[in-house]
Amino acid sequence: MNPDFCDLQKRYAELLMLLSPHKPRYSSQTSIQTRRGDDGSAHVERVNGNYHYVITERGSEIERKVAQSAYELMYWLADGVTTGIALQIERENRIPGEDFRRQYFATNLRLLTRLSSEWADWKRSEYQRILIQHPYRDKV
Repeated sequence: MNPDFCDLQKRYAELLMLLSPHKPRYSSQTSIQTRRGDDGSAHVERVNGNYHYVITERGSEIERKVAQSAYELMYWLADGVTTGIALQIERENRIPGEDFRRQYFATNLRLLTRLSSEWADWKRSEYQRILIQHPYRDKV
């Protein structure tokens, strides 16, 4: 493993510690994966000096994003972890009649804020775009 990637693994482990007591929901998220799992999990490829964030499932590539920087790559990886944790917390604390996204979005933003306020801002903007197209639909 090249030194650059070892540094990324170390930084990723440090980020995960900031989420304590929460842990990644999936074992594939406990470290940066470099081989395809074909199970819907993400892995990272280094192609022509760029980091590629790749999701594969059942032999097919579902998504590929090219990071402009290691920082952006770390955001995508961290967001995958915080998303899983936030969904689990929401499911365990569901409020009948409330759009599940209220708790899920808020929890995910709180977790991302622990890692980087800038990442939380990026995610907040994404959620705002989603809610413009698909507003909350509470059933109360």
